[in-house]
Amino acid sequence: MNIAQARRNDSLPSPRNRSPRRTRDYVTIALFLLPAVILFVLFLIYPIFRSAYYSLFNWNGMGPATHFIGFNNFKTILTDQVFQKAMENCLIIVVFSLIIQLPLALLLAIMVGRDLPGRVFFRSIFFMPYVISEVITGIIWISMFSPDPENGFINAILTLIPGVHPQLFLGISTR
Repeated sequence: MNIAQARRNDSLPSPRNRSPRRTRDYVTIALFLLPAVILFVLFLIYPIFRSAYYSLFNWNGMGPATHFIGFNNFKTILTDQVFQKAMENCLIIVVFSLIIQLPLALLLAIMVGRDLPGRVFFRSIFFMPYVISEVITGIIWISMFSPDPENGFINAILTLIPGVHPQLFLGISTR
């Protein structure tokens, strides 16, 4: 071992000489990750293994799975005509997506990205659905919170309660 390798090995902290601050940081990271890991295991990993377990039984979905049949469910589904047709349809969709949709999307991306005639038009067309949906959402919220009980849904409900007056949810009163 040469001097450079010895220095590199000395610079790596071993578990024995790791600083308490670094250990505390690792514990903090682990505690922050713990809820996400629990949810991941609970809602993704556990159902996958449970489904694999149930796939080995002749089970109707109710009650305990008691009649073990092994891989017969897989043999049955692989020989089923409806399943084979569904798989064929999925493959057709994948092939046509790769042959038609992907090249078309790349062509449109090039038209929008390069300095070609009509670029501004295509950018406007692609951006319009995002803008329109946000504008519609804003109009809906304004109409819900309008201070006029004739136009505002929430104030119309509030005025049905005796003694409650319309509220200015979206602004400050100028009175």
